[in-house]
Amino acid sequence: SLSIWPLIMETTVKELPGLPLARKSLRMLAYKGVVRRYPRGSTIIREGDTGDEFYIILAGTVQAFSRDSSGREVIFSTQSAGEYFGEMALDGGARSASVKAVEATICSVLTCRTLEAHFAEFPEFAAELISRLIHRVRVLTKTTRGLALLGVYRRISDLFERLAVPDGNGHRVISERLTHQKIAAYVGASREMVSKVLKELTVGGYLTTTERKIVILKSLPPGW
Repeated sequence: SLSIWPLIMETTVKELPGLPLARKSLRMLAYKGVVRRYPRGSTIIREGDTGDEFYIILAGTVQAFSRDSSGREVIFSTQSAGEYFGEMALDGGARSASVKAVEATICSVLTCRTLEAHFAEFPEFAAELISRLIHRVRVLTKTTRGLALLGVYRRISDLFERLAVPDGNGHRVISERLTHQKIAAYVGASREMVSKVLKELTVGGYLTTTERKIVILKSLPPGW
């Protein structure tokens, strides 16, 4: 493995000084790991496997997902540099989801035993991790509720509201590249239904789409 020190210094201090990795507790934890590089499309964690590794993303983007035997996929989250994943391994159980690199990704990888020892040195990081897990439960509860009680349009509009950010021109932009199939994986619907909803929103003047982004031109209607 490569020395992690030069990579972290180059990534967080020189190139990306605003990353959350600049927090001392997370930076010091990353120093204790080893650097691993994952090519685009590679699987980092496989659902159902057992493992005790914790990952801090130094560069790139990953997605947590599940896939059934027919190949249908549901996406749980997308994370990028400065974030971390794999903390569910702390209980020693099987992985609850798969994680793949959606672009070339570099991680600092360490064992859960190292993570637990780190809690004693930086108890604020343990508190942060607990808060993060609580947030994850809230998100999963909301997602489950949406799948059970809300229609496809509401699930799509909720997704867009969560991802969109103001662009300074009175519009909101989703810069994550969202294909119809990817949106379907996020909201638990068919690609055909997603295509129909997006077409109607486009015709209605609510949004425009390009290959790389979605621009929300005005507030989405509460129902469709």
